[in-house]
Amino acid sequence: MNEAIQKLREFHIKHRFPLDKNLEHYKSKDVSDILKQKALALKNLAVGLENFLQTNNELRIHRAHLMIEELAESILAMANNNEEELLDGLSDLQFVTIGTSESFGLPTEEGLLEVCDSNLTKATRQFGDVRLRVKGESYVPPDMKRVIKEHKK
Repeated sequence: MNEAIQKLREFHIKHRFPLDKNLEHYKSKDVSDILKQKALALKNLAVGLENFLQTNNELRIHRAHLMIEELAESILAMANNNEEELLDGLSDLQFVTIGTSESFGLPTEEGLLEVCDSNLTKATRQFGDVRLRVKGESYVPPDMKRVIKEHKK
C-alpha cells in the first residue's frame, strides 16, 4: 500500500492538488452548507438501503450500504471542518471499500496500483482549467481485465 500512497502523492503534485492542507484553512459557510446537504442525501440513501436489507440481505446491497454510509460521514466531517471525524470516516471508508473488494475476491492492492499508474498518465491541468476530468493524449486507462486475469492465475 505504501507504493500506491507514494504514487497518489506524485499524482497530487503533478496536478498541483493541495497536500497537507489543514481543514481549518477552509471557512466558506456556503460550501459547508452544500456539503451538509449532500451528506444528508447520502445518509438517506444509506438508510433506504438499510431498510431494504431487512427483506433482502444480499451482499451487494450490504456492501453498498456500508460504503455510502461511510462516505456520508466523511463528507459531513469535511462540512464541519472536523479533522478527527474526517480521519475516522476516511479510515472507515477505506476499511469498507477494501473489505468489499476482498468480499468479491478482487485483487485490491493490484487494482489500486493499476489506477495509480493510469492516473499518472493523465495530462497536467492548465491553471484556470475548470474541467475536472482532463485526460489528455497520453492517458492510458487502467487495465482491470488484465489485473483480474493475473490475479486468477
